Amino acid sequence: MVTSISQKYFVGYIRVSSERQAREDRSSLGTQEARIRAEVSNRGGILVKLFCDVESGRRDDRLEYQQMLRYVLEEDVDVVLVQFLDRFGRNPKEILSRIWALDEHGVSVEATDQNIKDDELMLMVHAGVAGQESKRTSERVRANMGNSA
Repeated sequence: MVTSISQKYFVGYIRVSSERQAREDRSSLGTQEARIRAEVSNRGGILVKLFCDVESGRRDDRLEYQQMLRYVLEEDVDVVLVQFLDRFGRNPKEILSRIWALDEHGVSVEATDQNIKDDELMLMVHAGVAGQESKRTSERVRANMGNSA
């Protein structure tokens, strides 16, 4: 098969934070996957692999996340695609350092539903928002646990 010179190779990454979310809100994983597949198709690219984690984005040692990072550095991949930047992670420093490190290897991280590709300021804003949302969620959980005791 002959491919276009401009055709890009994509890796998708989808994530939910807990097994309960994966069971109860399967549409979240399904929606993320569908958005990624549609975006790759719209761009005329090839989705070579899809990675999926059911773990908190605050953890940088997520199995599929780490496998995805190794894969894109070892294989011919142009873009890591997520639906929203907070799927990539919740730690702003980790998000930014990984994105910049991948960029140095010629791999961009892009989101189907957020413009982070060409606007570094928006990338930093979205990374910060992802971290803040994680903090707010933790605070709500702690408050609810205190109220139920």
